[in-house]
Amino acid sequence: MTTSSGKNRPDADPDAKALTAAGEMAGSGNLEKVRDILFGSQMQALDRRFQKLEERIVKETSLLRDETKKRLDDLDAYVKREVDTIVDRIRTEQVDRSSADKDLGQQLRESTSAIESRIATLDEQTAKADRELRQALLDQSKSLGEEIRMKAEELSAALDRESEHLTNDKASRSALASLFMELSMRLNNEFNLPIDE
Repeated sequence: MTTSSGKNRPDADPDAKALTAAGEMAGSGNLEKVRDILFGSQMQALDRRFQKLEERIVKETSLLRDETKKRLDDLDAYVKREVDTIVDRIRTEQVDRSSADKDLGQQLRESTSAIESRIATLDEQTAKADRELRQALLDQSKSLGEEIRMKAEELSAALDRESEHLTNDKASRSALASLFMELSMRLNNEFNLPIDE
């Protein structure tokens, strides 16, 4: 039974048409064609959506890969710069320390040389002072020995002079006996002086 609108007619509904065609094809065993007729437009839409999604995923993956590569390159460059900076700093510090060690070694050598020179100078001055002191003591000893010898000679000469003077000045025994005798006689009033005629 048909209506005036024609919606219930098999040729008016596209799905019904497709089903009818599918039935005819199914009867002939061509399932692929049926499927293509039934779901062809939807499959194509899904394929297009999958293709767009795949393209989008590929694009996003490519962008992500590029961004990751860029960031890794930036990180690599930053790490290389930092490593180069640290290596340069270490080299500079090593050169500075090596230079400082050389300067310190040179200062130590100069200080050691100056100390050895001062010690040698002090040794020489001490030896010289010791020689001068010994010479002064020897000279003074000789001078004192000469002075003592001269004093001894002077004393000996003075003693000789005094002895000779005493010898010359001493009265003989007979003169003393006559002197005492005369003194005794005078005391006894027995001494008479000769009277000049």
